[in-house]
Amino acid sequence: MSPSETKRDVFHAGFLDKLQSKGLTAGVCDHYAPNDGNRSEMISETVQIPDAFVPKRPIDGNWQNFWAKIHEVAGIAQSVADDSGVTLVGFSLQFPRSTERRWGTPDPAMDALLDRPYSECLKDVLELLIYETPQIAQALRATQGCLLAVDLPTRTLGVPVEDTEMSKKLSHAWGGWGLRARSERDRETGQPEIVAGTLEPADAIEILTTALNRRPAEAIKFQVDRARCCKLISWSQWKQIEAVPDPTRRRNRKFWAIESSPRPKQIHFLGDFVSNGIFNEAIQRNQDPYRIWFQRGFLLSSASEQAGEWLQVVRAFANGDRVGAFKAVHAIGKDADHSSGKTYQFFRRCATGWPEQLEAEDMQRLFAELD
Repeated sequence: MSPSETKRDVFHAGFLDKLQSKGLTAGVCDHYAPNDGNRSEMISETVQIPDAFVPKRPIDGNWQNFWAKIHEVAGIAQSVADDSGVTLVGFSLQFPRSTERRWGTPDPAMDALLDRPYSECLKDVLELLIYETPQIAQALRATQGCLLAVDLPTRTLGVPVEDTEMSKKLSHAWGGWGLRARSERDRETGQPEIVAGTLEPADAIEILTTALNRRPAEAIKFQVDRARCCKLISWSQWKQIEAVPDPTRRRNRKFWAIESSPRPKQIHFLGDFVSNGIFNEAIQRNQDPYRIWFQRGFLLSSASEQAGEWLQVVRAFANGDRVGAFKAVHAIGKDADHSSGKTYQFFRRCATGWPEQLEAEDMQRLFAELD
C-alpha cells in the first residue's frame, strides 16, 4: 500500500537497488526486460544474468542458508518500505488441491488441465483483500480516490501422458479447449507430460471482475491501474536457457520466456518465496517482518479451517442476506470448534458490528428459522 504512485515507484526502485548491491535479485523483472512494447526477440537478447543472485532453490542443498537469505531479502523489503512511506501487507490462503465441478471430461489428463482451484482461490483472495482487510478496504474507499494495481502469478500445470498419445492430446487441448499445450519431460522422472498454462496474463481481468461482482451492494470508489498475471522467471531458469547449446533453440526459448508474460517487480519474487515458505513451514510466521505483514493481512485456510464457507457467510451478509449469514454461522459452529484457529479469529473480526445492523424483520425471521 502506498499513499501515492510516486512513493510506490520509489519503493520498487529502492528495493531493486538494495538487492542488486547485495547480489540478492531473484529473477527477470521489468528492469532487466522492460514492458515497453518492443519486440520480444530484441528484449530477450538484452537480458544479462547478474554475477550473484538468489536461486530458485539451494544449489548445495542447504535449505537453512537458503531461507536465511530469503529472510534477509524480507528485511530489506521492510526497511525500504519504511524509508519510502509504503506499507507492506502479507496474505496467505491455503486451498484444496481440486475444486468440485458439475461437469468433467472423458479424458483424465484434460480433466486435470481444466481444473481451476488456483484461479478460484485468487478470486477469494482478492475479495478478502478488497472487502475484509481493514487497512486495504479503508484505503480503497478513501474520499480522495485510490488506484488498485493487481499483479497475479501465472500458473503452468503438467500431466503425465504416454508418448503414443501425446500428438492426440496436444491436438485436442488446442482444438477442443483452446489450451496452448506443449510436450515436455518431467525433470525428476523423465516421463513425458503434456504442459499447459492454466492461468494466462489476461486472466487477471476476469478474476478481478468476478471478485468485485460477488458483492454488488458494496460501493466501489477506486480505479484500476492495471490487472495482469505475470510469469516469474528465476535467474536459475534463465541460466538454464543460456546453457542450451543450439543457438536457434536458445534464441527461441528466450523469446518464448519473454513473450509469454509481462515482467513483474522484484517484490513479486519475494512474495513467491514467502508463499512457499509458509506452505512448507520453512518460515516462522511469528518472526518479524512476517508477523507484521500478516497482522495487517490474513493467514487463512480453505483446506483445513473452512475459510471458503466463512467467506460465503460474510459475502451473504454484505449482500443483504443478514439472516442467512447468521444461520450459516450457526451451522458452521455446530460442525466443529474453530475458535482457536486463525481463520475463525479473522472472520470473527469481520463480523464485528453485525448484531447492530439487524432490523426488526431480521430478528423475527431469525428466531423463526433457527432450530
